[in-house]
Amino acid sequence: MLEENHRIYIEPTCCGDIGNIVEWEDIHTKLPGEWNQLWIGHPWIYYRTDQQVIEFSGYSESTREELKNTPLLISVSQQDLQGELQKIRLQQDHFELRIQKTLAKMGIDNCERIANLMTGNV
Repeated sequence: MLEENHRIYIEPTCCGDIGNIVEWEDIHTKLPGEWNQLWIGHPWIYYRTDQQVIEFSGYSESTREELKNTPLLISVSQQDLQGELQKIRLQQDHFELRIQKTLAKMGIDNCERIANLMTGNV
Protein backbone atom coordinates (compact mmCIF):
# COMPACT_ATOMS: atom_id res chain seq x y z
CA MET A 1 0.00 0.00 0.00
CA LEU A 2 1.24 3.49 -0.82
CA GLU A 3 -0.08 6.11 1.55
CA GLU A 4 0.81 9.74 2.04
CA ASN A 5 -0.68 12.10 4.64
CA HIS A 6 -3.32 9.50 5.60
CA ARG A 7 -4.51 9.18 1.99
CA ILE A 8 -4.22 5.78 0.32
CA TYR A 9 -3.06 6.07 -3.28
CA ILE A 10 -2.18 2.47 -4.12
CA GLU A 11 -3.36 -0.70 -2.44
CA PRO A 12 -3.40 -4.37 -3.39
CA THR A 13 -6.28 -5.45 -5.60
CA CYS A 14 -7.63 -8.89 -6.43
CA CYS A 15 -4.91 -11.46 -7.12
CA GLY A 16 -2.32 -9.39 -5.23
CA ASP A 17 -0.53 -11.01 -2.31
CA ILE A 18 2.14 -10.49 0.32
CA GLY A 19 4.82 -11.75 -2.06
CA ASN A 20 4.32 -8.76 -4.36
CA ILE A 21 6.82 -6.82 -2.25
CA VAL A 22 9.42 -8.13 -4.71
CA GLU A 23 7.74 -6.07 -7.45
CA TRP A 24 8.13 -2.93 -5.33
CA GLU A 25 11.74 -3.75 -4.44
CA ASP A 26 12.62 -4.08 -8.14
CA ILE A 27 11.36 -0.60 -9.06
CA HIS A 28 14.81 0.98 -8.77
CA THR A 29 16.31 -1.54 -11.24
CA LYS A 30 14.27 -0.36 -14.24
CA LEU A 31 15.41 2.03 -16.95
CA PRO A 32 14.57 5.68 -16.25
CA GLY A 33 11.70 7.26 -18.15
CA GLU A 34 10.03 4.01 -19.26
CA TRP A 35 6.62 2.94 -17.98
CA ASN A 36 6.75 -0.42 -16.17
CA GLN A 37 3.89 -2.47 -14.83
CA LEU A 38 3.69 -2.88 -11.06
CA TRP A 39 1.78 -6.03 -10.29
CA ILE A 40 -0.63 -5.44 -7.43
CA GLY A 41 -3.49 -7.51 -8.88
CA HIS A 42 -6.31 -6.38 -11.18
CA PRO A 43 -6.32 -3.57 -12.07
CA TRP A 44 -2.60 -2.84 -11.84
CA ILE A 45 -0.60 0.36 -12.06
CA TYR A 46 2.44 1.55 -13.95
CA TYR A 47 5.46 3.49 -12.77
CA ARG A 48 8.43 5.28 -14.27
CA THR A 49 11.57 6.47 -12.57
CA ASP A 50 14.24 9.05 -12.85
CA GLN A 51 17.20 9.53 -10.53
CA GLN A 52 15.16 10.87 -7.62
CA VAL A 53 11.42 10.42 -8.23
CA ILE A 54 9.05 7.59 -9.04
CA GLU A 55 5.80 8.48 -10.80
CA PHE A 56 2.83 6.15 -10.52
CA SER A 57 -0.09 5.99 -12.94
CA GLY A 58 -3.68 5.52 -11.92
CA TYR A 59 -5.15 2.02 -11.87
CA SER A 60 -5.33 0.51 -15.34
CA GLU A 61 -5.61 -2.67 -17.31
CA SER A 62 -4.10 -0.96 -20.33
CA THR A 63 -0.90 -1.95 -22.04
CA ARG A 64 2.19 0.20 -21.67
CA GLU A 65 1.57 1.62 -25.15
CA GLU A 66 -1.92 2.81 -24.13
CA LEU A 67 -0.67 4.85 -21.15
CA LYS A 68 -0.66 8.17 -22.96
CA ASN A 69 -4.08 9.09 -21.54
CA THR A 70 -3.63 7.54 -18.10
CA PRO A 71 -3.44 10.25 -15.43
CA LEU A 72 -0.52 10.46 -13.05
CA LEU A 73 -1.62 9.36 -9.58
CA ILE A 74 1.32 10.35 -7.38
CA SER A 75 5.07 11.00 -7.41
CA VAL A 76 7.30 9.88 -4.56
CA SER A 77 10.95 10.16 -3.66
CA GLN A 78 12.93 7.08 -4.64
CA GLN A 79 14.94 7.36 -1.44
CA ASP A 80 11.81 7.56 0.74
CA LEU A 81 10.24 4.58 -1.01
CA GLN A 82 13.38 2.46 -0.60
CA GLY A 83 13.54 3.33 3.11
CA GLU A 84 9.92 2.32 3.66
CA LEU A 85 10.39 -0.90 1.66
CA GLN A 86 13.30 -1.85 3.91
CA LYS A 87 11.04 -1.46 6.96
CA ILE A 88 8.34 -3.57 5.33
CA ARG A 89 10.87 -6.26 4.37
CA LEU A 90 12.00 -6.49 8.01
CA GLN A 91 8.38 -6.93 9.12
CA GLN A 92 7.82 -9.61 6.49
CA ASP A 93 10.99 -11.45 7.50
CA HIS A 94 9.90 -11.32 11.15
CA PHE A 95 6.47 -12.67 10.15
CA GLU A 96 8.13 -15.55 8.29
CA LEU A 97 10.17 -16.42 11.37
CA ARG A 98 7.05 -16.39 13.56
CA ILE A 99 5.27 -18.75 11.18
CA GLN A 100 8.31 -21.02 11.03
CA LYS A 101 8.52 -21.23 14.83
CA THR A 102 4.80 -21.96 15.13
CA LEU A 103 4.99 -24.73 12.52
CA ALA A 104 8.07 -26.20 14.23
CA LYS A 105 6.22 -26.28 17.58
CA MET A 106 3.40 -28.14 15.83
CA GLY A 107 5.90 -30.70 14.53
CA ILE A 108 5.33 -29.82 10.87
CA ASP A 109 8.03 -31.04 8.50
CA ASN A 110 9.64 -28.50 6.14
CA CYS A 111 8.54 -25.62 8.37
CA GLU A 112 11.20 -23.30 6.94
CA ARG A 113 10.08 -23.85 3.35
CA ILE A 114 6.40 -23.61 4.21
CA ALA A 115 6.90 -20.33 6.11
CA ASN A 116 8.94 -19.04 3.18
CA LEU A 117 6.17 -19.81 0.71
CA MET A 118 3.43 -18.43 2.96
CA THR A 119 5.15 -15.06 3.25
CA GLY A 120 6.29 -14.78 -0.36
CA ASN A 121 9.93 -14.54 0.69
CA VAL A 122 11.09 -16.71 -2.18
